[in-house]
Amino acid sequence: MPLVDPGRQRASRALGAAIGASGAWAAGYGAVWSGHSESLVLVSVAALVTGVSLGALTWGLFEPDPGAPAWWFTALFGGAVGMLAGTLAGFPVGAVFGAAGGALGAAIAVATWRLAAPPRTGLDVLPRAVLAGVAGGAAGLASALWMAS
Repeated sequence: MPLVDPGRQRASRALGAAIGASGAWAAGYGAVWSGHSESLVLVSVAALVTGVSLGALTWGLFEPDPGAPAWWFTALFGGAVGMLAGTLAGFPVGAVFGAAGGALGAAIAVATWRLAAPPRTGLDVLPRAVLAGVAGGAAGLASALWMAS
């Protein structure tokens, strides 16, 4: 099986990128909160690039149903991608925060993706992915702030 499937749809890659971005803010916050990094912007950008890349490249290989993925599957996938992004951003706390934030954020991102579907909103794939990624990232960051308190 090839690592990257070139025949996948644009929507599948965009959803994978949104799920991958969900844990990045939490991973970056965890790395800075633990003292592993001084620059929240630099660490968050590194985690975001890692999460978006991993999500976009690998989501299509694992998605069970492209139209309506199960919440538990997306939470599992988001947690794994968030943990890997957090490991790059600032191991070990970034990985823990990224896994928790990625799991919660992925479920929120997919719910937002479904709610912003074209019959309801008329949004194209890219704006839907950005909206889902921001909603998932905010939920992931909220979980990181709760873990840090």
